[in-house]
Amino acid sequence: MADHIVLDIRDLRVDGGGDRPFTLGPIDLALAPQEIVGVVGDSGAGKSLLVSTLTHTLRDPAAVTGGQIVFEDEDLLKAEPKLLQSIRGGRIGFIGSNPHGLLHPMLPVGRQVANVLRAHKPLSKAEAREQVLEMFTAVGIPDPLRRLDAYPHELSGGMAQRVVIAVGLICDPDVVIADEPTAGLDVTIQAQVLELIESTVRSRENRALLLATRDLGIVARFCDRVVILDAGEVVEQRPTGELFRDPETDVSRALLAASRGF
Repeated sequence: MADHIVLDIRDLRVDGGGDRPFTLGPIDLALAPQEIVGVVGDSGAGKSLLVSTLTHTLRDPAAVTGGQIVFEDEDLLKAEPKLLQSIRGGRIGFIGSNPHGLLHPMLPVGRQVANVLRAHKPLSKAEAREQVLEMFTAVGIPDPLRRLDAYPHELSGGMAQRVVIAVGLICDPDVVIADEPTAGLDVTIQAQVLELIESTVRSRENRALLLATRDLGIVARFCDRVVILDAGEVVEQRPTGELFRDPETDVSRALLAASRGF
């Protein structure tokens, strides 16, 4: 792994709260420049809880109980709100899997993406709109100029998901955190979008991607390293090729067998 670390997760522990006790961690995970790390596990393994913690979107009663999330020598768990606001969406981009929950229903989608861009970049409305148009084209939105002024309810689920991907990439972030980023997309568009995300990450020296997914096919194609979660614990963390050739745990073997259909 490179000496420089883009994002360093140290001994992270989270209490999921609620009626059914669930704890996540300890999680130790460092993202190196240009690295794509897949976080894999069955439903309920803790992937979404980890993503929510990293993006500072945990909801009560869930709470961080220990550890650090270090970005550029700052522990984001202790950072001032103003600093967090400048980092979230700008330096650290997020791609979620529930577009109609993430997009504001009363604003045109182009304006929503432009608002994110202008919150972090000194651009005019016209300049931001032009960059959003370019991003809509890049993520495969048909007739992108017309879609700039569309509302979320006027878009299909797959189209809205592409808008969410645009939100996550529009500020050219150093870290991209993606939770099932191609959910709702057909196979052809899924491959195109994943290749765009991959090329975005690989194109700059100090950029990395954390990809939470249940799809081991995606992991095999795009990820350098795999973290296997089970019941909130890391049970295996290895380079992708090694894990696929020789999984060390029953959990990993079961996930691989399920992905191969036997």
